[in-house]
Amino acid sequence: MEIIIGLLVIILFLVYNFTKDMKGKNTELASQGGIKSKYKTLISRFDDFDTTHLPEVLNNDVNFYQMGWAGATTIASVSIFEISNKVNIEFQMDYNKPALQRSGVDLKSLAPIHKKKTWSYVNSMDQGEIYHSVAWEIQNLCSI
Repeated sequence: MEIIIGLLVIILFLVYNFTKDMKGKNTELASQGGIKSKYKTLISRFDDFDTTHLPEVLNNDVNFYQMGWAGATTIASVSIFEISNKVNIEFQMDYNKPALQRSGVDLKSLAPIHKKKTWSYVNSMDQGEIYHSVAWEIQNLCSI
């Protein structure tokens, strides 16, 4: 019983510290104009990632920015958020199931293509370098 109480105290302490840190991070980012402002160079590079389709902003919160692309067969998104002193970038790609269904494609006949990867960089790193690293890996991930 003492072990359970001890574990609960530790878990509550960790949750409290995480919540406090996230609140502090959100306040810090809000004073900088949010993720969209702080990482405007990085985001603008992703705006040019697919020159035939500009991304649509899916979410623009203080500490979470997400843009996405929808094609006839696939959808993809890039999310940017900060935790502690790290900027995290997450890429996801999958079939554009609604569009494929409207075209009469049997989704069960398609090979799985779901891709998801997250990168983490020190938030003071050059945004151009971050973009080149992530874009190169996305190109490799999508060609597999």
